[in-house]
Amino acid sequence: MKIAGLEMKVPSLPRELMEETGRWNPWTWCTSCATERLFRPRLHPRGYPGRTSVRRDIRSWRDLPLLVYQMQTKFRDEPRPRGGLLRVREFIMFDGYSFDRDEAALDVAYKTMTAVYENTFRRCGVEFLAVEADAGDIGGTDNHEFMVLSPSGEDSVLRCEACGYAANAERCPVPPPAPDPACASGNGDKPLEIVSTPGVRTVDEVAGLLGTSPACIVKTLLFLADDAPVAALVRGDRDINEIKLAGIWA
Repeated sequence: MKIAGLEMKVPSLPRELMEETGRWNPWTWCTSCATERLFRPRLHPRGYPGRTSVRRDIRSWRDLPLLVYQMQTKFRDEPRPRGGLLRVREFIMFDGYSFDRDEAALDVAYKTMTAVYENTFRRCGVEFLAVEADAGDIGGTDNHEFMVLSPSGEDSVLRCEACGYAANAERCPVPPPAPDPACASGNGDKPLEIVSTPGVRTVDEVAGLLGTSPACIVKTLLFLADDAPVAALVRGDRDINEIKLAGIWA
């Protein structure tokens, strides 16, 4: 399967367009969001000059569909390289953008592009796995990543051996955890009381002091989202997924 597109080149550090779409300033609570890894030039307050936008070329729905792509050098302000060549600060990226008349046409373009990538990987002899993933700042409902499974990889993939469903750990929905048996033995009948916990800092320490399981404790985690405090309540033996929490807040 082949797909036709127009090659283009866009600025590598387009501050004006990033500001217009609300992606220039990083989220204040999500430590892994892509916007926090953008390079922000200091020598030129407006970033590198130049603006590219297809809205100047598309006049009506008759100009659609339109597919544009580029192979361009990209930059990310990564704190450090991972796994040798993973997550370096400068890399070459292929990205394409389709402009369609409606959501139905967009779905067709998405499936076609997916098939093109799958065929390319197969012809190269690459063993891959297509997994659902979080779209991040880009947004949208459907998003997939093509993964090559490796013990030295940077992401975690969850896969069902029975049905074949696979998703990035940041995206994969999980069922509510089963109640811990230790929390179902009459604890709800105890009257509320204030307990002093001097020098006790962790959930495990609190559970030990109270003689209960961490699963029976609710911990409160505080975040700052759009300069407003957000409190998330999590079972004591569980960790919070910041990506999923950001998606709920957005």
